[in-house]
Amino acid sequence: MGGRPHHQAGPSPRSSAGQPEHAVELDGQVVAAVERKSLPDLVSSLTTGRLRYALAELASLPHAVVVEDRYSRLFDLEHIRPAVAADALAEVQIRWPSVPIVFCETRPLAEEWTYRYLAAALNAPTRSFRPKRGQARDAIERRVLAD
Repeated sequence: MGGRPHHQAGPSPRSSAGQPEHAVELDGQVVAAVERKSLPDLVSSLTTGRLRYALAELASLPHAVVVEDRYSRLFDLEHIRPAVAADALAEVQIRWPSVPIVFCETRPLAEEWTYRYLAAALNAPTRSFRPKRGQARDAIERRVLAD
């Protein structure tokens, strides 16, 4: 299954407060979600506590945070001590160990990772309902990012 065109980039963006930025539904129920963040947005979410609230709200379903930058860039921050951001990141990873925080070097890589994570969630063998062949891709491709 080769790569997908950029315009077929997965689930729709967040539509209301408290909802995940990217999510997939099966039979009207959200089965997985991803919060995509730029590095400045990640740092802001960490320092204000917004990320903690979001992770707590979404802890009941497969959920991930994907950052559109390299981890090493945390240590290049100018407006906040890098150790503060790195410590806050470590704390949320310990508090919610089931929620991966993945650093992808670029936005296109973050989009690709998001697409594959959500597709895997729809096809997970542990689900009581397994989508028919192609249903996961169809469900994701019906939603096109506004980007």
